[in-house]
Amino acid sequence: MKIKTGIIYSIIVSAFISCSFLSIDNTDSMRVKHSTVIDAKDYPENNTAVILGSVTSVHALEQPILITVCSANPLKDGKSRFAGHILLNHTKEFMIYLPEGEYFLYAILDLNNDYIFEDKETAGFYGKPDKISLLKNEIKSGIIIPVGALAQPESIFPERLSVQHKYNSVEYTTYNGQVRKIYSEIFSSDNAKIGWWHPSLFMKAFGANIYLTEKYDPDKMPVLFIHGAQGSPYDWAHVYVHLDKNKFQPLFFYYPSGLRLPMLSELLYIRMKDLQQKYKFKEIYMAAHSMGGLVSRSMLTNYYKKNDKLIKLYVTFATPWSGFEFADAAMKTAPYVLPSWIDVSSHSMFIKTTLDRSIPLSVDYYLFFGKYDKTSKNRALDSRVYKDAKGIFGFNADHNTILTDKESLVKFNEILNQKI
Repeated sequence: MKIKTGIIYSIIVSAFISCSFLSIDNTDSMRVKHSTVIDAKDYPENNTAVILGSVTSVHALEQPILITVCSANPLKDGKSRFAGHILLNHTKEFMIYLPEGEYFLYAILDLNNDYIFEDKETAGFYGKPDKISLLKNEIKSGIIIPVGALAQPESIFPERLSVQHKYNSVEYTTYNGQVRKIYSEIFSSDNAKIGWWHPSLFMKAFGANIYLTEKYDPDKMPVLFIHGAQGSPYDWAHVYVHLDKNKFQPLFFYYPSGLRLPMLSELLYIRMKDLQQKYKFKEIYMAAHSMGGLVSRSMLTNYYKKNDKLIKLYVTFATPWSGFEFADAAMKTAPYVLPSWIDVSSHSMFIKTTLDRSIPLSVDYYLFFGKYDKTSKNRALDSRVYKDAKGIFGFNADHNTILTDKESLVKFNEILNQKI
């Protein structure tokens, strides 16, 4: 079996002429047309679940590491079905987006440096190997693969495997807590659009992580920013420039906005708690724009523990609390339906349950909206949200300019400094 990957991570957008219904992959559609599937035997459809893990080694590992996913145990029955892979480069963390099912994970090193991963270079696997069972919309974390410096005979696949990676592989080079400038190429608007229209590809290249713009400083208050649909940390550039970075440490959650929102909410919580464990901060502020408000509020009402006092301040900008009208129409007429559309529809159960539950009393919440917001319209003001807000502020801005509006920035910084 020979498997080739297709796109270099730093220019993943070049594979697509346009981000439209026509280019949505079947692995990202909730309404699949099976006649359009290419190599269906190798690439399963309808990704819905995530495996979070890492590789460990007593030796320094300088080679790229290929994490291979099989839907059967080739060491036991001599048969396997390739279900996916992720190529790690300069990171030992991995995040794999898969359909529900049962899987075995293997780590392969390019031991002879020929830019080809081969079956004989298998250097580790999860468990003995052990089966990982994934349910739909489940996130399985804490998966660790010990990797040896040399391939173990008992770990060699009974069938031939060869993956070329020198010229045409998507490489996963990011990790939670990584330091990146806000103008980093991975935060480009093109990559952000890929996260909306092709979340599976985005996950293969970037996953869903929280980034810092400078080394962590324990004397500063961390402020976590969450972008909206088709967004990235770059959307917050104007807010970032006007933030007092002598007092505050900006963090940015960068995620594929085309995923189901409950999964994004859980990933946000997992990633935030991971950084808290690493850096030991006791408090954090949080700000969200547009759909990011739905993601973050869901995190607060579904995953945030009632006795957790971590989040002290929460501000949302132009969030369409009642959903997007375009999603209602798309759900009825589009040939493909992206996972996130199910949750941003005004009729979604996700929105109902997210808004029916109150934000924890320990969180000070403020709602910002644009008076000329044609995207959210009156959906930025929802009576179910009022009861939680300590302040509601309208600005002479639209859906996006609210992040650059002078008055909104002044008010935001005023609130931040009041809480410090």
